[in-house]
Amino acid sequence: MLRCWVETENGQKLELTQNSEYDVINIEGLNPVGATINTHKIGVSDGEHYNSSYVNMRNIVLYIVPRYRSNDIETNRLFLYRYFRPKHKVRLYFKHDSRDVFIDGYVETVEISLYSQLEQFQISVICPQPYFLDISTAQGNFTQIENLFEFPFLIEQEGIEFSRFGQIDDIYIINNGEVETGVIISLYAFGSVSGIELYLNDTQYFKLGDLSLEIGDTLTINTNKGEKSVTLLRNGVKINCINYVSKGSTWFTLDIGENKISKIIGSGMESVNIDINYYIKYIGV
Repeated sequence: MLRCWVETENGQKLELTQNSEYDVINIEGLNPVGATINTHKIGVSDGEHYNSSYVNMRNIVLYIVPRYRSNDIETNRLFLYRYFRPKHKVRLYFKHDSRDVFIDGYVETVEISLYSQLEQFQISVICPQPYFLDISTAQGNFTQIENLFEFPFLIEQEGIEFSRFGQIDDIYIINNGEVETGVIISLYAFGSVSGIELYLNDTQYFKLGDLSLEIGDTLTINTNKGEKSVTLLRNGVKINCINYVSKGSTWFTLDIGENKISKIIGSGMESVNIDINYYIKYIGV
């Protein structure tokens, strides 16, 4: 069974399914969105030449009937207005046995059949980014923990190590989704760090050659479409560092399947911890 929630900009959440005050009659727009294919004609040759293509934005339409159960129908209808306000942003959650996802959109229209025997909402939500995101982010990390504790053991007077942190140069990340996805790379400095270079599959690179980090700094690189940024958090102040991105750098995205991400740190290799977070994206529910 498909369950559905709505969340407002200020974090108020309402489950629409399994709610005694509402019946969800139908939800449209959960299937894969169609693409626009751009072509051009070549002289008098058969067919056309492919130029480019893109997936269109998503339009989700919810059909909801307010019920007379704990409250009267009018109270339930007016209460729903709080969650679906035209032009405002909402987050829709969908869950069934195989997927637990969400998508962000903006309320386009809210239509109600006030004078029919059975009042019904028809709510249109426009989602500029058409893909559903997994409810939890996936992660990768360049830090490796070496376990040193084993049986039998004897603790010497000076003590023993139970584990040890180490740095690795390459990590392999699996994108189990149905779409390429951007990454959020976070670098946490506990010393002086400079000469930051990141590589994807040994073919694409992202360099911040002239940027140096100090102890306590957090540098965040976001390669997601529409959110591309390089932000440094230093002493509680956020600094835009996009001007440090070296020429030829690529805002790389993870392909479907296995991806290799490598790092090169010019100075301070042992003084930085690097986390990589990304969303698994799906074309439909």
